Amino acid sequence: MVYDDAFLKQMKLFGLLKYDLKRILSILYGQIDAVQFKQDFADENSDVYKNYHNGKDSADFAIDKALFDLAIKGDVDAITKLEEMRADAKYNDMVKEIYGNE
Repeated sequence: MVYDDAFLKQMKLFGLLKYDLKRILSILYGQIDAVQFKQDFADENSDVYKNYHNGKDSADFAIDKALFDLAIKGDVDAITKLEEMRADAKYNDMVKEIYGNE
């Protein structure tokens, strides 16, 4: 399905806010073909998927950067949180390596 720029910007905003599919479908109720939208939302090559994940990743980056900036200034809580995040990422990478990307 082809989506206009305004809709794709809305998808990016949903990603920034980390809304899940159920919540997005509730907001868009009656405006879209839900079956087709679900397919597009899951398809890594679709503009819906790309815009949603761009928004989601952009939000994560902004938060991580703000936390990093605090850590650089010596904020002990920020340093601790960054260390926890790095340990979690390392663990998640090991799980993916062992069990695949499921």
